[in-house]
Amino acid sequence: MEISTLFAQLIEKPSEHGLVLNPAASRAEIREAQEAMGVSFPDNLIELYQCANGEGMSSESNHRVPLGLFGGFPFSSLDTVVKKHQDYVNSLQRLDMFAVHLTRQPRYYSRPDRAIKGAFFNTNWIPFSADRENPTYLAMDLEPDAKGVKNQVIMFGPDASPNVFQVSENLEKFLITLHQQYSKGKGHPIFGDEYDNLGKHIEDKYGMY
Repeated sequence: MEISTLFAQLIEKPSEHGLVLNPAASRAEIREAQEAMGVSFPDNLIELYQCANGEGMSSESNHRVPLGLFGGFPFSSLDTVVKKHQDYVNSLQRLDMFAVHLTRQPRYYSRPDRAIKGAFFNTNWIPFSADRENPTYLAMDLEPDAKGVKNQVIMFGPDASPNVFQVSENLEKFLITLHQQYSKGKGHPIFGDEYDNLGKHIEDKYGMY
């Protein structure tokens, strides 16, 4: 099924609760983002941004925050994706500078084992979503480990550390799973339970978060 169709299905319920989407990204904007990050976006991620260039502030929020299309995680605009990617690249460079002084390197764990190259960050991760409350990100992984899948959706960041989680094998399955949950009135705080979000799904799946 095409990304545009899956996206249209996914936004049905959130749109009833104040979801605001930005206009679709142009080909030029997508190209500029890729050049700035030094990566090539997979076709399905390009198609996603041709549906909308992230989300804006919720029309029903008193605090003017994004609704969080992806199980409470906001859909980031390309500008935000580039900024977050560059922030992590800069952090990697700082870590390299201080690595010689470390007697013990920090360890990161792939969940499931060997699906993701356990790391603080990989420049081949495209962080297309960021938790609005905690420093946790959803990213497309262009360079998986031996038991992973290219372009898998992963979760990483200080709040998840030292674990890096595989959320879904691909973007299509990720959108389908979210839509199925939303259709049942689950998987997002908009349905009444503030703790029912994507983080809870990961906790239930792996027994940790």
